[in-house]
Amino acid sequence: MMFELSIIVPVYNIKDYIFRCIKSMVDQMDDRVQIIIVDDGSKDAGIETILDLCRGYENIEIYQKENGGLSSARNYGIEKAVGKYVYFVDGDDFLVDGVLSDLVEHLMRSQEACYAFKHVTQDEMDKVSLKENKAVSLSVISTKDYLKNYRNPITNVWKMIIRRQLIMEEKLFFRPGVLCEDVEWMTKLFLKVEEIAWIDRFVYVYDNTRSDSIMNVLSTKRIVDLDQNIYQTKHVVDEIEDIEKRVILKKLLFIEWCMNLSFYSRLSVGNKSAAKIQDCFSKDEDHYLFKAFGLAKGIFGLNFLANCLYALKRMRKQTRQINFFNGIKKQIME
Repeated sequence: MMFELSIIVPVYNIKDYIFRCIKSMVDQMDDRVQIIIVDDGSKDAGIETILDLCRGYENIEIYQKENGGLSSARNYGIEKAVGKYVYFVDGDDFLVDGVLSDLVEHLMRSQEACYAFKHVTQDEMDKVSLKENKAVSLSVISTKDYLKNYRNPITNVWKMIIRRQLIMEEKLFFRPGVLCEDVEWMTKLFLKVEEIAWIDRFVYVYDNTRSDSIMNVLSTKRIVDLDQNIYQTKHVVDEIEDIEKRVILKKLLFIEWCMNLSFYSRLSVGNKSAAKIQDCFSKDEDHYLFKAFGLAKGIFGLNFLANCLYALKRMRKQTRQINFFNGIKKQIME
């Protein structure tokens, strides 16, 4: 059976969240959508909590495999996908009500390679009027404009719907065994596309309230893996000829590198020795920003800069002066 869209949902020990995620799709089920749930060797009863919910839907498929990590689960889902388009949804997040059928209509009408849309975090939902989240017309924008204007565009794969043919032809699979693989994968995707279809509508709810999520737990492996992902990805970006796109992507990688450096500052002395941070920006000649960073690093040292970045992040969290720090990011991107 052919589908317009395949939604891949990796599951690993998220029993308290997976029902909410799958129900958000079942409540707006569309026969043109294939839902692929990949249980990556969970040790809790997460899958059992959704079996009754999924029963009777031929377009919901549940697979169980040995634990191999998020990348492995996503790659497994890609192999099972038969839709023209692929969308990755994290099992602890969920979709906004009433958007699925409209999304499919956009996919069928415009046939672009990639689609992007708005998302909202769990703690922002009371500030956003989702009741007025109506269908709007689609516009096609350059990838450069999207990268410059959308918040944190390279950090999460759930920000994009991608044509499956593009994934297969360009071999856009996730590197197994690493954390924070989204930065590498998304950057490589943007190197392959020059235009993105923008849908000015909230589609996805990111639950940023989980204290035990990968993004919120201080982990040496997470810091090392993200640093390695950024290091390898930057070298790929270094080779592209389009200087404007090259600099835009480098700035975004630099922002992620600085965020990772702030986490690095919280490690113990012993763990810092094990989590050596690779500096691939201070000698970069493409932009004055990197030269300025190199100068500051030479004067103050990496640990001092890491502590300053962490202090700024805590200030944002405590004072909620998000607009101020978004302004800093905007200045970097200009």
